Amino acid sequence: MFQKIKSRIWHQPLYQHRYTETQRKLATSVSPCLCVYLFNKFFKCISFGILPHLLTPLFLLFLLQANAQSVFDKKITISFDNYPIPQALKEVAELAKVDIAFSPRFFDENKRVSLGAKFKPLRHVLKKILYDTGVEFKEIDQQIVLFKKPKKPRRYTLSGFVEDRSTGERLISATVYCPEQELGTITNEYGFYSLTLPEKTQEVVVSYLGYQEQRQSVSLSKNLFNTFRLQPSVTLAEIIVTPGQSVHELLPSPANGNQLRPEEFQAVPDLGGESDLLRIAQLLPGVQTGADGFGGLHIRGGNADQNLVLLDGVPVYNPDHLLGIFSVFNTSAIKSAKLYRGSIPARFGGRASSVFDVRTKEGNNQQWSGGASIDLISGKAFIEGPFAKGKGSILLTGRATLSDTLLIGLARKAFYGNEPQETQYDFYDMNAKVSYSLSENDRLYFSYYRGNDYFDGEFERFFEEISDDETIGIEEQYYVSLEWGNTISSLRWNHVFSPKLFANTTLTYSRYQFSNDQLLTISPEEEEYEDDENEFFEYDRAFSNINDGALRVDFSYAPNVDHYLRFGGGYTIHRVEPQSYQYDEDEDEETFGDFGDIDSLDLQDFDSFQEGDTVHAHELEAYVEDEFKLGEKWLFNLGLRLSAFHADDFYFNVEPRLIGHYSLTERSALKASLTRNVQYLHRGSFNEINLPEDVWIPSAESLNPQEAWQVTLGWESLLPEGLEMSLEGYFKKMDNLLVPFPDSSFFLEEIDSLAGRGLSYGMEFFVKKTKGKTGGWLSYTLSRSEREFANQEETVKYAARFDRRHDFKIFLYQRLTENWQLSANWLYGSPMPRLLNNNDDEIQTQSYPFRNDDRIDPYHRLDIGLSFIKKMKRWEHTFKLSAYNVYNRKNPAFFRQTSQNGQPRPVYLLGVIPGIYYGVKF
Repeated sequence: MFQKIKSRIWHQPLYQHRYTETQRKLATSVSPCLCVYLFNKFFKCISFGILPHLLTPLFLLFLLQANAQSVFDKKITISFDNYPIPQALKEVAELAKVDIAFSPRFFDENKRVSLGAKFKPLRHVLKKILYDTGVEFKEIDQQIVLFKKPKKPRRYTLSGFVEDRSTGERLISATVYCPEQELGTITNEYGFYSLTLPEKTQEVVVSYLGYQEQRQSVSLSKNLFNTFRLQPSVTLAEIIVTPGQSVHELLPSPANGNQLRPEEFQAVPDLGGESDLLRIAQLLPGVQTGADGFGGLHIRGGNADQNLVLLDGVPVYNPDHLLGIFSVFNTSAIKSAKLYRGSIPARFGGRASSVFDVRTKEGNNQQWSGGASIDLISGKAFIEGPFAKGKGSILLTGRATLSDTLLIGLARKAFYGNEPQETQYDFYDMNAKVSYSLSENDRLYFSYYRGNDYFDGEFERFFEEISDDETIGIEEQYYVSLEWGNTISSLRWNHVFSPKLFANTTLTYSRYQFSNDQLLTISPEEEEYEDDENEFFEYDRAFSNINDGALRVDFSYAPNVDHYLRFGGGYTIHRVEPQSYQYDEDEDEETFGDFGDIDSLDLQDFDSFQEGDTVHAHELEAYVEDEFKLGEKWLFNLGLRLSAFHADDFYFNVEPRLIGHYSLTERSALKASLTRNVQYLHRGSFNEINLPEDVWIPSAESLNPQEAWQVTLGWESLLPEGLEMSLEGYFKKMDNLLVPFPDSSFFLEEIDSLAGRGLSYGMEFFVKKTKGKTGGWLSYTLSRSEREFANQEETVKYAARFDRRHDFKIFLYQRLTENWQLSANWLYGSPMPRLLNNNDDEIQTQSYPFRNDDRIDPYHRLDIGLSFIKKMKRWEHTFKLSAYNVYNRKNPAFFRQTSQNGQPRPVYLLGVIPGIYYGVKF
């Protein structure tokens, strides 16, 4: 019976051509035949013999396949030494009795293999022979077929720096683009780029505003480090549009902030001939300030102290000269600036409102050059050049007042009115920067800044007083000394770890010091009354000194063109000396002792009383920021910032930063963000109008850190002819804001409630043109900003002091010829709350429900400028004429109480002011 079954299986045509030798042995074995026999018998019993005839072949096929052996499982023993691969494969085929199909062209003729295998599967032997050849194998109809694995194109990274050919200056946000692959990137804050491309010769296009476009072929057979050196344009700068440019095509995205370039802020009409960076920032949407810049920058309803102002990565606590009309930034030293108003990335922290990131030049490492300029306000000079055979460079700049004719009038009005007086006002600043290249991958920088403002006044007033039916002549003398300034230094190390990983390590020091000393003496003119009760003196002092020492490390990693990662951290120690006191001779005679004659007192007599209490605070930070593309439409910048602070109390905060873009078309996109910012330092003010009387105090048990949540939603688009347009709405909620003056001036005393809330929301529209001979921008802001504080009786809301409903600004320039350029700007702001100076009695008694209810007239002014630039072989001459507030609009900066009728009197700082500037460079 078994033989009969075996014969039937072997001769069935359906299976005969599929059997291997092993399967034939299996088919003739007893076990499967017995299974089939029992299977047939079982189904005959339950289905009258029909179903078994249908299922038996399928069941037999399952048994045969389950017991089949792959040709690769055949075990062989083989040994050979130093064989060419084709010969080794033939030996294996003969020994295993199997066909191996391949092409000798798969293998390098010079490659040899050796092998010793004892009773090893054929799969193991083939893997050893074909190791590192790119050849794989598979079984087809009892044959082994060798084939070349499809080779993925290798990708290599092109990295390096983009520099100015004539000076060696590294360029920020320059474009490195490969047209064939439609891939590109942007240089980071230090001019470094990293671009991963397929292996082969690629054409790369490098471009930057104001420079000639450079095209270069690079052969990528390995990672390549290459520095591109761009030639400055011989004509006035015009923007270069990269092929295929879209609103956020390249990473790292440059669209997070408003980029300000030197050619832009130098084109703005000057005030007295002095160009200034902060004045161009005031032309951007969402930026509010007082008349003519008075009172500092208030970004989207925030306070002036909530702006993180960075100079080469180091915080600047007070960026103003002369009450905000000028800034501490010398335009001769500035390379670039960027203002972040809403979508603040995770790498920035420590302030609740905005970031103003200013970078200075590195110095010319090719040749010595310099220049000087003079205008109605100040004189400036700079010099830069190489050392160590071009490995290093040095830059020195300086600026100082040459005439206080204009400035002293402003200072008199701002501080103490228009009475005749002996006063003096001066300011100066200087920058120094040294860079040195240790190697291709390492570079050191040392930066230093020092700036100072000084105002000194002496006032005298004579009046008569009747005592015991006698008239006594009284002399009142008032002395004031006001001084403030910043000192900043940093040591920075740039290191390229790999073509994709860049690091910047910075050691920094920042100091801001402010002092305001005032002495009032009253004494009778007649000698017989010198010891009378009419003798009196009062000394007031406000003092603040904040010193920061910090260490920070930042990494940039670019795994590919669609992914850019930043991470890092830092540690800062704050040393704060806040102080405020008042001395009345009648009340505290023992403290100061016997000073002698009152009419001979001056401020130097009180030098020994200038020390304040010192508070140490420690701040830690760590962040990660991941910028990446998701498909063709989405771009994200997702960040997380961790911060900790310790002074009298310990604080820890998590600050998420979520920023997203969605492409509607290639040249338009929607954008949205959600950010949280925490600020651990508070500025106490002694006046309502942001005079530079800044006393900084750290967060403590009675004063928690300031924090701000901000949500934005907007649209942006690139239009033809170099036009950019954006529309953005925002909502910002702020907590733990220090109460405004006058309450904040007594912050050293016990106060039950120091903090309040703020709310700001609005919409911003912005159009900018940067291509062609006509350029500039237009901005409009519709906004509202409120404050909420609690007094002893109730919680009240009122408008913030720089709340302005409508704000319209336009800035235009026209290149008339290659050498001549005309520029103008016009500003309009709807009425904002009336501000009172700190000497008024009204502000001391002004109740909260009525605070900031009164509003002044609208603000508007027109400025124009005409410049002539002549570039010669070695010299460049610049001549400018300008007019500030052309139609002499009287815009009140603040109000001062008058003694005649008790009504507030407006103080106008700037009327029409002509400007003349001459500069020369070599």
